[in-house]
Amino acid sequence: MVTPMTIRAPTTALALAGYLAVAATAGAGGSARAFTPVTACTKSETRAALVSFVGAFNAGNYRRLDALFAGPDWFRWFSSGTPGVRLNPQAQQRSTLIAYFRARHAHRDRVALSSFRFTGNSLGYGNFTWKLERSAADYRSGASFVTEAKGAVLCRGADARFIVMSIGSPES
Repeated sequence: MVTPMTIRAPTTALALAGYLAVAATAGAGGSARAFTPVTACTKSETRAALVSFVGAFNAGNYRRLDALFAGPDWFRWFSSGTPGVRLNPQAQQRSTLIAYFRARHAHRDRVALSSFRFTGNSLGYGNFTWKLERSAADYRSGASFVTEAKGAVLCRGADARFIVMSIGSPES
């Protein structure tokens, strides 16, 4: 069973690439995927996808959020620590992702990109870590905190879609 990565510390690009190589061959019995990466993700494509995610998340733009994440054949997980804990098995359920974002938006959950690091490209996946400032009405009376996150995107030209994202807790 695929499990979300530990969200306490960013994973190296090599470890993430190794996991994704295994994950990409799992499921669908080797059949063609709905979104096949045809280009290596660049740093700018990967960062642009993340900036788009931050904007869509904060605006409650669920259509854009849905478009930013790969479909069920490629999606592996979106996990989060406190606030809005989303771990296994929920983290792996692409079908509940937008409902999760709606619930977080209802709690005025907001994120701001503090820093971005492109950690490499392997097997067509753009791997990254980022620091973010986050706040939510249902956590510490809305006081902001800094945490770390990591993820990977699939790229096809200028189109990048998240297959993995893990956001840490304030304690991470």
